[in-house]
Amino acid sequence: MTTVSALAPFEAYRRDVARVPGREAIGAEDGAWVLLVHAVWSLAAGPHAGGPAGGAARAMRPGAAAGGDAAAMLAAAVADAESGRVAPLAALTTEAAARMEEAGALHLASTLLSAMRRVAGEGEPLWAGRVLALWARVARHLGDFDAAADLYDATGRLGRRARLPELSARADVGRAILARIRGNFPESRVRYRRALAHAERARSRELTGLAHQGLLIAAAVAGDFDTALAHGWAAFAHAAGDSGKEAEVLVNLALLCLDTGNPEAALRGYQAAAARAAGARTRLTATAGAALAAARLGDRAALEASAAAAERTLAVEGTPFERAQHLLTLSEAWAAAGDSAAAHAYWRRGLELAQAHRFAELEHQHASPPVLRPAPANGPAPLAAPARRVVRAIEALPAAPDRGRGP
Repeated sequence: MTTVSALAPFEAYRRDVARVPGREAIGAEDGAWVLLVHAVWSLAAGPHAGGPAGGAARAMRPGAAAGGDAAAMLAAAVADAESGRVAPLAALTTEAAARMEEAGALHLASTLLSAMRRVAGEGEPLWAGRVLALWARVARHLGDFDAAADLYDATGRLGRRARLPELSARADVGRAILARIRGNFPESRVRYRRALAHAERARSRELTGLAHQGLLIAAAVAGDFDTALAHGWAAFAHAAGDSGKEAEVLVNLALLCLDTGNPEAALRGYQAAAARAAGARTRLTATAGAALAAARLGDRAALEASAAAAERTLAVEGTPFERAQHLLTLSEAWAAAGDSAAAHAYWRRGLELAQAHRFAELEHQHASPPVLRPAPANGPAPLAAPARRVVRAIEALPAAPDRGRGP
């Protein structure tokens, strides 16, 4: 099985910091993260490789992570793992790795998950599979699609052997995303449908929502906007109460509104997503999208505010692909607003980044300089009544999440 290479903890951290020019740290959790990775790495390597893992755990000082005594939690989890009970350490590891992923510390997350996978073994298959699936997702974000595919396949095999539909759902969601990235939309749709069936059997609200979100994208690519909006609203309902997940769904719903000629709903959806976003990556997508929606709507003030917010995030966050993609979105926004100078400036920056990293899809889509494109004059696309109700509901969303009522 091909697996993404795992760096030593401090080298992984160094590369993640160096990814953004001029950055000296990732965030407030850096120290706690590096010590956690070192502890799990040492435990995976064994007692004769750099000292016992418990020593690294006990080196953490209370209060290293907000909300509790991180040192005590890690020391206890390592002790459990040393005695064969890996669930506490796996839970701690996957939670931290997801935060690293959102913050852009992808190499550090990969190192942590590769070590945790060795520690987990096959003794507790549910946690072993969750670690594998998250490691696959990080590998995908690093651009190692072959390794991600192998890791998702390993997750699926483990799910079948242990008869755990949750793991089958995670594997199918991941393979569906890879199929979509590679342009195989029919396979992507089949995988998402299978994932939805597995997720419902597992009674997993999270995975059911992810499958609906994937089916939203698959239906939108096929031009079936009625079905896409229905799946999107179902995904939003399953995300209710989790602001970060709500934001992820809303950026897709907002894009659907933009594609169907409903820029007012799109702008509200992107603004609501930006207000809910748990991390910079989602916030960047939301603010760049809001700039384009505002331009289509003719709202210059909202365009300027959204573009400025996106620019602030672009300066410090995002993978090279994300930065190139969103720079080109901003180029499209300024072109829609009739500002040729700004449109060309963003286009040059985005295309140069795409060319430097050989992002063929972006290079192809944006090979020509932007032309001024006013908002389409033919009005919104025809939608069935249920889909129109979804659009109206998005227009009525509060900017910040309202916990008094569901979607």
